[in-house]
Amino acid sequence: MLKYNDCLLQLRKRKSEVNPDGLDIIIKNVPESKEPGTLDPRQVLWTKLCMEASPVHIRDIKNPTYLEIDAVRKSMGCKNKDLSKNVSVKKTIIDGVDVEVYRPANCEKKCPVTIYIHGGGFIGGSIDVVRNSCKLLAERASSVVISVDYKLAPENIFPYALNQCYKVIEWVYSNGEGFGIDSSKIIVAGDSAGGNLAAACCLKDEKKMISLQILLYPVVNLNPYDPDWTEDVYCVKDEPEIARQMIYDIKSILELCSNTYVEDPLCFKNPLASPYFAEKPSVFPTTFIVSPEYDYLRRQAELFSSLLSENGVDVVLFRYKGMAHAFFEHPGEFPQAEDCINEIASAIMAL
Repeated sequence: MLKYNDCLLQLRKRKSEVNPDGLDIIIKNVPESKEPGTLDPRQVLWTKLCMEASPVHIRDIKNPTYLEIDAVRKSMGCKNKDLSKNVSVKKTIIDGVDVEVYRPANCEKKCPVTIYIHGGGFIGGSIDVVRNSCKLLAERASSVVISVDYKLAPENIFPYALNQCYKVIEWVYSNGEGFGIDSSKIIVAGDSAGGNLAAACCLKDEKKMISLQILLYPVVNLNPYDPDWTEDVYCVKDEPEIARQMIYDIKSILELCSNTYVEDPLCFKNPLASPYFAEKPSVFPTTFIVSPEYDYLRRQAELFSSLLSENGVDVVLFRYKGMAHAFFEHPGEFPQAEDCINEIASAIMAL
């Protein structure tokens, strides 16, 4: 394996390609190889560790017990490294919602604000897991970052978490001056289920408060039963068992999370639960989407990107080759996480 900083240098090199649907994708190759079907060696080691852990068994995926939900929650997340410098951390409450605020020392008096919404399938995850990623993003983007500690399902089902996230955005928009931020530069960002909530917030945003949405491997269609999905789109050359684990780990958990987040499967078509079904996709702001190569949700990300682009929305789509779901949680371990933060920071600073 290349050294971490050498990997960062390699990842700065972009390559564009067009997929069969005509969508332009910015490609980030595995630092050690440009060969198709190559898995990132750091991702392989992490996936093997996850495979060695005791699996969580759910007897009835549509009716999990609270003990089973607790086991799933405990299986999520990872340790990571704090690469940030001079970023203050403050826990507070915004309009009744618990948040954590990261303010970099290099932030001007009125700087952009990024509302970050963590992933975890609506039933798990926490601001703790993405804290170091958010701190580094705050520093690199010269942006205040507010991480939302929304309430989880099934204790709080749709649309409770969505309404909490949107309340934070509304409060920031109305109180930006006193908070030391520029209310004309509000970014909403999220990974996985957090990407779902971020996109849904954009649909609720009739005031056009949000300037940019950043979606990391988002769930934009809650329906876990996609008849058109096929494993054939994934090029696998080495270690097929590992690649399949990367893909199917998310495929298997999506059914649990979707059925737990909403009360009725009919909600799968509700645009606020599945933003892909927005009646007017043109209402979304400028969009930045990141998708790992070996992620079950890759198809969703690409279809959503095409939908927005066809409806006049400015879209940038990145694909990180050799990577799996949730790689953003690994700053200091996966160079792709830091590179992704740098790319997001550039998009924010361009506003």
